[in-house]
Amino acid sequence: MTILTKSEIRNACIPHISLSKKDKDNFKPLVSPFEQRRASRDKEKHSRLNALLLDEDINYGYDLHADFGDSGFIIPPKSFVIVQTLEFFNIPKNINGIVYGKKGIRKLGLASNICFLNPRYNGQLKIKINNFHRYPIRLSGIKKISRAVFYRNDIA
Repeated sequence: MTILTKSEIRNACIPHISLSKKDKDNFKPLVSPFEQRRASRDKEKHSRLNALLLDEDINYGYDLHADFGDSGFIIPPKSFVIVQTLEFFNIPKNINGIVYGKKGIRKLGLASNICFLNPRYNGQLKIKINNFHRYPIRLSGIKKISRAVFYRNDIA
């Protein structure tokens, strides 16, 4: 399996201008809505592996967001909430992915679960966010909650 780079994610989300009208009509983006700035920088493959093993803030993949509303949402202490991502996925049969929590969420004392994106998955994700503190935490607006890293299946 190989990790998809920023440009590969972009190409899987935006139809190429050379596609015929029929192909453009049948095109299903990997992630929608797609925003270029959410696709992180490309890194060398050994750096990617090191970042995964060391649990560093990884610089590739696609950031996922949840909307907690303008008035905010309070997560009680020692409890969890389930949120739905704003992004919609159309995973082709040769791609799979893993979704893991962002460092910014962990700094608040929250943790989001790790989940997998199986080939041929279509839909939005529901992600569990745990509050491990003794006090409530308020989230408001649109927040980055997770990052999806996509892999191309090399096995036929």
